[in-house]
Amino acid sequence: MRHALCGPSLPGAAPPPPTHRGRAYPFRKQTPTLPVNAVKIGLHTQLKPGAEERYEEYHRAVWPEVLEGIRRVGITKYVIFRDGPDLFHYIECDDYDRAIAELARSPLNQSWEAEMAPMTTVAHDFSGKGSDRMSLIFDL
Repeated sequence: MRHALCGPSLPGAAPPPPTHRGRAYPFRKQTPTLPVNAVKIGLHTQLKPGAEERYEEYHRAVWPEVLEGIRRVGITKYVIFRDGPDLFHYIECDDYDRAIAELARSPLNQSWEAEMAPMTTVAHDFSGKGSDRMSLIFDL
């Protein structure tokens, strides 16, 4: 049998994955699995009026040392979404409370947060006791 995009198939070979216009179907994408002990954290913070552009500029060029520090404390994914002034942070790590405690002690992270503070009305609470955490209600 011959597949139009892959050439002749070998005897006993698995058929090629289905495609649409030469591309694999998006729902066939394999997503990496998290370590068993990984946690997913959602946070809600808020920008001051007019701070959106400046905040986005900073996050297009996050200081490399800040990124390194975030990774060093065990955060493997950190994504921020914005809807108007509202910021929604999604974080994956092995131990969030430990990670934010370590970041709170980091002079470099303190400098970064000092740059962010004038732009936010509701900032990230590094105490681990704040109301910025969101409840996870669905996970596919």
